[in-house]
Amino acid sequence: MELNFISKEAIAYINNKAIYSWLNNPGFIYQFPKEKNGLDIIHISPVKKLIFIDGDEDSGVTHILERHRYYTNSFSQSKDGFMKTSRFSGETGGLPEISAIAEVLFEEVNLAITKNKFPDLVDVYDKKIPSLNNQKFRLIVYKETKIVHTLFPVEYNKAIRKYQKLDAIIEYRDFEIIRLVLPYIDVQNIVRFGIGAVLKIHEKKELWHALFYRHEANGTSTKVASAFLKEVDVNYVFNIEIRIQQINFYDFTQWEDEIIQHLENDTELRKNVFL
Repeated sequence: MELNFISKEAIAYINNKAIYSWLNNPGFIYQFPKEKNGLDIIHISPVKKLIFIDGDEDSGVTHILERHRYYTNSFSQSKDGFMKTSRFSGETGGLPEISAIAEVLFEEVNLAITKNKFPDLVDVYDKKIPSLNNQKFRLIVYKETKIVHTLFPVEYNKAIRKYQKLDAIIEYRDFEIIRLVLPYIDVQNIVRFGIGAVLKIHEKKELWHALFYRHEANGTSTKVASAFLKEVDVNYVFNIEIRIQQINFYDFTQWEDEIIQHLENDTELRKNVFL
């Protein structure tokens, strides 16, 4: 895991703001951020006074939620493939639950010295929490402060996959039909295939297809083949945007495996995709 830390000047600024923050008062739980620099304090834990900043993609609450909340398509990439980031459960991924977990971990007895690659910059805490299925969590705070850099569940032996799903792209929509695709990239960040859906809202049906793409020299992707997957009856009793979010975060592992197997075993298809 690569860590991008905030500066010493930012740490001093946050510590000073924390002294006078309204969030130190009992019953004050959350404060909306006002600035765009990510350094606003949005929560201070009630007992141990751990400081949670708004942050960005690399630190703070924004980082924790974007990388580790239950509903995310976030991933880590290496030369060998992709791994899903560790995820909080649906019950433990909110700010109050994250704050409570951090307070449990923030004890000297939980210091994980051997896990700390940056001992001059941060302190690392590890602990299994029995009430949360004995799941281990890791808390990283800035050295000699209570400013939280990140917090996440620790998962081992995560599967490495050759292709990674990205967030859904809406190709077309009107009041009756929505077309969307979930693109899948390889380690070169090239789209090789996708899972596509046609949502026929008035008919209450969804048509699902596997889509295969060729990467062109100009950087665009051309669809070269498709294969029907399934027709699904859906009762759209809720806001259609909710359905799109459900699709965006759905686990398509079974279809993914079938599509990848087809892509690897169909010689003609591979020629068209991997020119």
